[in-house]
Amino acid sequence: PVLLGLTGQLGSLPDGAVFVHVDVGDRTYWKNKENDFRVDPKLKLSGVPTLLKYGEKAKLVEEQLFKSDLIQMLFEE
Repeated sequence: PVLLGLTGQLGSLPDGAVFVHVDVGDRTYWKNKENDFRVDPKLKLSGVPTLLKYGEKAKLVEEQLFKSDLIQMLFEE
């Protein structure tokens, strides 16, 4: 459902932008506080789903992804 809301806004991404969907593994792996996605200094994921600009602090997590205005703001920054 989250990706369905995003698909209409993907056309407004800046030129050269890349949209990547990444699976964070099964529940047991994700819940491990030391998993790669949580401890990577460029990701620092705290919840899923997450939409982020790789290498930047800007990110939306979980319920924030249901707010189209926040998604648009992330793309505009």
